[in-house]
Amino acid sequence: MDRTVWPASPRLLAGRYRVDGSLGRGGMSEVFHGYDERLDRRVAIKILQPPSPGSVPAVPDSPEAAEILDALDRDRKRFLCEIRTTAQLEHPGTPAVYDTGVETAPDGSPQLWLVMQLLRGSTLEALLDHADYVSTPPGASPGGDESRDPTRPFRRPLLAPARSRRSASNRGRLTDAEAERLKANVRTLLDNDRPSEAISLLEDSIDRAGQDSVLELRLRHFLGAALFFAGEYTRAASLFDAVGADYRRYLPPTDSYVLDCAYHAGHAYAEIGKPDKALAQLRFYVQNADAAADEDEADKVLGSRFVITQMLAAAGYPDEALTELGALRPLLASTFGIDSAQVRNLDKQISRLGSA
Repeated sequence: MDRTVWPASPRLLAGRYRVDGSLGRGGMSEVFHGYDERLDRRVAIKILQPPSPGSVPAVPDSPEAAEILDALDRDRKRFLCEIRTTAQLEHPGTPAVYDTGVETAPDGSPQLWLVMQLLRGSTLEALLDHADYVSTPPGASPGGDESRDPTRPFRRPLLAPARSRRSASNRGRLTDAEAERLKANVRTLLDNDRPSEAISLLEDSIDRAGQDSVLELRLRHFLGAALFFAGEYTRAASLFDAVGADYRRYLPPTDSYVLDCAYHAGHAYAEIGKPDKALAQLRFYVQNADAAADEDEADKVLGSRFVITQMLAAAGYPDEALTELGALRPLLASTFGIDSAQVRNLDKQISRLGSA
């Protein structure tokens, strides 16, 4: 079912991109033929699909509504991460990113959109259906002329060569003053939703940290935070894991740096579906964090314990997950109220695990 409802007349995004016929639809977005009226060129327009009418329950704090709204938020974050990732790629098989923004749909809901280069060609399905597997591999030209092989660009490395930059030795060691300015700049970039630039700054500065192991460790920690913020959970997980192990060589397990690495490594591993690694990090965090320190730390401990139950279930330990959920229930009831959506959602998960 087409969940994107457009008016009968052509729709313009940002006053210049005309939305034409549909090219295809995926699980969370739809791609349209488009036309850039300002630059007079054909484009492809990808639009994040809104929820279908009636899909969100009328009771806003119900467990069902919480689950659906959480899924919609995950789709939005995935779409933004996809935009940033695609914008960094330079390859003949990857469409160039031209523009992105937020538009108000006819029903009043906000919709994220992405304008890309329109690439012409056949679908993989059509290519395989018409391939002669006996005499010619799929995509290769019958005469053996490799220059006409449409798959040839894809046999080169996907990422374009990194931009040349001066070596770290030419620029000298990163000074303490430069490091402080760097941290301020990175915070500003992250606050303005520009994680890719923050990541590039940090990667460049780590090369200049030289023999200062303490500074290098702090910059790697900062880089992990930027990666986590950008949704690059695979890199963030391994980096937080490694940095946390380095911290533990010098600092006690209750140190804030050690705990921060364990917390973020555990949640990043959970995001990429590695429950065993997530459990090790999150259990370490919960055992050593002081939930009474402040309200923020208490919320993080509570949230981490809830993720632990999900990871236990995913790792094949439903009984342990049920035990942990049971221990969490009075804490959630005390924090949010016995009739809160959080408690009802937890009860629903207990019921699901119990009947599994």
